[in-house]
Amino acid sequence: MASTERFRCSATTLQGFDLFAALPSAERERIARHMTARGYARNQFVIRTEEIDTDVYFVVSGVVRACAYSADGRQVQFEDLGPGAMFGELAAIDGGGRSMDCFALNETVVASLSADRLRALVHEHPSVADAVLVRLTSLARRQLQRVLEFSTTSVRQRVRLELLRLASSGTRGSEGAIGFGKVPTHADMAARISAHREAVSREVKSLEASGVITWRPGTHVIHDVGRLAESVHESD
Repeated sequence: MASTERFRCSATTLQGFDLFAALPSAERERIARHMTARGYARNQFVIRTEEIDTDVYFVVSGVVRACAYSADGRQVQFEDLGPGAMFGELAAIDGGGRSMDCFALNETVVASLSADRLRALVHEHPSVADAVLVRLTSLARRQLQRVLEFSTTSVRQRVRLELLRLASSGTRGSEGAIGFGKVPTHADMAARISAHREAVSREVKSLEASGVITWRPGTHVIHDVGRLAESVHESD
């Protein structure tokens, strides 16, 4: 359940979201009056698949993780959503059940809007409709890519592909090395690529031994992105 702490939404709050960014300030203020923002503690769920709820949600601050759980309780991660992200739109659009669980990774503030209001805004404002279409297209592309990877690549390859994805968010230093302030744990990486933590640890150690990366507490660096990309296509 959500915490009891609530926050007021405003035109300024909504300007940080692609869905509302193109709207005039007065219109954003009108929409904000129909929205509720609540605080969530670390590991507190915003959406559960078993609950009946069709609101669409917006991350004001903090990070929300979208995931699902297998029959044996193993977590499968879909994406981590930071400030400015929208989620829960599928149920808001078709009125169906929730397709994933979403919980706060840290202290997080999330705003919500009813499904009826979302549909009304889509019909009233072309820019809102365009933003929804872009988000849905992004979801479809990402999930198609995941299905392709899971169906055609080994765990060894998936670990390397996940590291290459991480490279886009790192900081490039001298001689092309990419460093990271914070990285997912081996368990988190395993949940993202449908593998076991032990398999991820084994592949990370192999890449360290070959000098491609340094991946240990306090120091996470990809030394050679080109070599990492080449290794995706090498035989297991």
